[in-house]
Amino acid sequence: MGGKPAKAARGKPKKGPAKTTVKTIPLPEITPKKDDLVVVLGKTGAVPDAYPILQFELKGPPNWLFDVQVARLVSDKFTEGPGLTGSWDKTKAPKDRLSQRTFSSWTNGDTTLKFDGSGKGKYTMPTDWWKDLARLPRKDFRDDDFYYRVLAFKDAKSSVVYSTKNGVAPPSMKIHNNLTDFALTDNGYVSGGTRKSETVQFTVREEHTTEMYTVVQWMTGSNRIWGGGPGTYAGHTLYGITHDLNCPERTIDSLTTNPRPSFFGGATGPSVSADGKTATGTDSPGGPIAASDTHDFFTLDFETRMHLNFEVPASVKITRKDGTPPRYGVVTGALGDPQPSALDALRWNARILQVRKPDGSVDVSHPDTYAGP
Repeated sequence: MGGKPAKAARGKPKKGPAKTTVKTIPLPEITPKKDDLVVVLGKTGAVPDAYPILQFELKGPPNWLFDVQVARLVSDKFTEGPGLTGSWDKTKAPKDRLSQRTFSSWTNGDTTLKFDGSGKGKYTMPTDWWKDLARLPRKDFRDDDFYYRVLAFKDAKSSVVYSTKNGVAPPSMKIHNNLTDFALTDNGYVSGGTRKSETVQFTVREEHTTEMYTVVQWMTGSNRIWGGGPGTYAGHTLYGITHDLNCPERTIDSLTTNPRPSFFGGATGPSVSADGKTATGTDSPGGPIAASDTHDFFTLDFETRMHLNFEVPASVKITRKDGTPPRYGVVTGALGDPQPSALDALRWNARILQVRKPDGSVDVSHPDTYAGP
């Protein structure tokens, strides 16, 4: 029996695998609020409103944790996260922190920082980190590049997304030292050769900020005399104490208990230029031979150091006071412990020999040594 073949049954096409949508996590972003800054501190160490600390504006996944990482001068140290091994450590003393070029907010203990619900955040570098930049010697910090990035993660065990990945050059910005110059000018011997004159100057980048800094001067040596007067040494005053001008140990050169020398840190402070950028002081140690002396040899070595004003104490710490009043033998002063960071230092000396001749006139010369008459 013939017939038409049966039609194949038409079924619904088979469905393929369900499509899935992968949500891409946006990379976090970090932008310095200002990309060119100067480290300025007030006389007491306060941060002036006009010269803010480095601050970053951040974007990232809402409510995720973040770690801000910063490196001075080096662009290849961002190899970890969260946290950076060996980065700036607030628990160390300032002198031990100055060599640390990297910083991590996570390593610094800020382990709960999060982007807000809209994915925004801010981070201001620690005040002590900012002060440590000011503490760096001028030779080590001038106009430096600072590299930065931010890491984002749901929690400490989650995978991390980066504004700049490991091995990729991060963006940078500039931070400048406010101290731009420190100079000492030898004016030679003055007052008929009986005094040595030196002018000390420092210059700042930002006008009317010279009070950020001060000078402390140290000295060693003596002023020996012959032919009259008590003892072997001329009389002198340090820290308000009368003593022999004999300094076998390095000691602070200041007439008052304030370690800032009178020529630079007295009641009125140093002379400041009209543009507010250069502070100047002049020292002229020495003086004419006393009428009772036949020979006077003044030989002192000086070291003039720059410091942050707020790190220098208000009073000298007496470490040695030999003898009895009204005139002591040796008096020595220091700044205490810890010593403030020296931002720069310059050395100079004075050599003044005065010899009274039989006719009463005085010969003045400047030899390095003199054994006595």
